[in-house]
Amino acid sequence: MFINKKSKIDTPSKIYIDRSDSESNIKHMRKIINENEVKKYLLKNGFKPITLANHHFNEQVQIFNNAKFVVGLHGAGLANLSFCKPETKVIEIKSLTAGTQYQNLCQKNQLIYKPFISKPSKFDLKNQYGHIDVSLKLLKELTND
Repeated sequence: MFINKKSKIDTPSKIYIDRSDSESNIKHMRKIINENEVKKYLLKNGFKPITLANHHFNEQVQIFNNAKFVVGLHGAGLANLSFCKPETKVIEIKSLTAGTQYQNLCQKNQLIYKPFISKPSKFDLKNQYGHIDVSLKLLKELTND
């Protein structure tokens, strides 16, 4: 229903959900500390950053439906995993205190889920908040097929 086979948008097979466009009032409380390094590594390895606000809903559906590998920070953008095909690989970057909703979504949709779980810094809250320093060594292990 939402998939447009004739769509002319770029649908890369490897995507990174770029949250730089986020207008969330809690953006300053949850981020990847070394995001520039993470983006550089992912770009070098064939991932394309996708800023979801730049795409209409139908385009987002198409992008996720065609993706073979998705990397993203815990947040609403990962709800688009609903449109991925089975066997799509997913790395969710999240703090120890973030919920399991995207893991559950991946399990229900037969996606290959790999969590990147880190102790958050700066905020000592019992929820999803806190900044994450992504180990490029661990990210490399998780992204290698």
